[in-house]
Amino acid sequence: MESPYSTFYKLKALQDRAAVVRKQMSQEMNRILAGLASEAEVARKREAQLAQSFQGMESQLGDAAHSGLQLVQLQREADANRSIYETFLARYKQAMEQESLAMPDARLISRAVPPEDPVYPNKLRFLLVGIVGGLAVGGGLAFLREGFDRRIRQISDIESVTGIPVFGFLPKVSRWRGLQPQDYPVMDPHSRFCTALVRIHTALGGPKSSDRKQVILVTSAQPGDGKTSFCIGLARSLAKNRVRVLVIDADPYRPRVAVAFGASTNRAFDPPLAEQTGRLGDLVQADPKSSAHFMPAPNRDDLQFLLHSGGFETLIEEARQTYDAIIIDTPPVMTSADAALIGRFADTRLLLVRWGRTSWDQMTAAVGFLRLCRVGLDGIVMVGADTSSAGYSQLATYDSAPSDHRVIRTPSDRRLTEVE
Repeated sequence: MESPYSTFYKLKALQDRAAVVRKQMSQEMNRILAGLASEAEVARKREAQLAQSFQGMESQLGDAAHSGLQLVQLQREADANRSIYETFLARYKQAMEQESLAMPDARLISRAVPPEDPVYPNKLRFLLVGIVGGLAVGGGLAFLREGFDRRIRQISDIESVTGIPVFGFLPKVSRWRGLQPQDYPVMDPHSRFCTALVRIHTALGGPKSSDRKQVILVTSAQPGDGKTSFCIGLARSLAKNRVRVLVIDADPYRPRVAVAFGASTNRAFDPPLAEQTGRLGDLVQADPKSSAHFMPAPNRDDLQFLLHSGGFETLIEEARQTYDAIIIDTPPVMTSADAALIGRFADTRLLLVRWGRTSWDQMTAAVGFLRLCRVGLDGIVMVGADTSSAGYSQLATYDSAPSDHRVIRTPSDRRLTEVE
């Protein structure tokens, strides 16, 4: 027989298990009820959507019925308008047939004749307007070009701007003759080009006695201004007057003296040979067309060695003993400083400017650089001048003695003061 305590504990365990079962049943029922509630909510939303769709379909059906009524009405109106149009068309055809049968009320007096000259456009008026407009536009363009043109064209402006005398100008040579400028003293000694050369070396005051020698340096502001042609032409013009002349090519960047002289060989002198006095004849070559002599250009390193070692000065002094005039073709001032270094060994220094090509800024910059290096210019020569322009019909007289202090004034009123 079981004790009361064991019975009590069994009863208690059964009660607890029953409570757990009831709790699980309650949770399961709540879950099932929540699922059913969600399905009911979805069903209600679906019902609302179906109701709304049904209402939209009813509205569309009503609109379709109304549109069908409008279509029927418009069809009736179109049929009525077509009937009216056909009636009017039939009446129009009848009226046209009746008019063709009726007699005309007007008669032809004379036929229309086209005019001999067109009424429009008025050619004379357009021609006058075009001429006046063309002259006005051309004058304006010429005025603008003249105002913005910075190229040198007048000798008087050069002297007034720089204060340096102009020794002369060389006229532009004709390319149709097939002659280079340096060939004119040999092939055409009576040309205007040769006359201008004679005026220039007359202004230079070339020495004719054996105890007076002259070294002439020729440079320019930029390449392509005709330095080589001028040097060779001047040398041949001097040689024609029995002046012993030597042309030294000191431009190793564009060595063209030997080629312009027409030499068959172009051997350049070397510094060790140039430093030996009494060996000048080994370096000099003869011009095949005149009695002038020339010396080809060395390379860049050899020229710098000669200038800084004193060999170039020795070479010049030895040349003074043999020649009456030594012409040195140097590089442009704006591309190399060699002209300023060689200018210290020269007696006369010339700057070449090309007519209509060299600008005022380039010329004043070159003059200012030489003055900064304490190398003064003795004169300016204009090459390639257009002799048909005003101011070039006659050669003016120039003062060859420059002043000690000058102020360079460009047309834009810029100033460059010379260094003493």
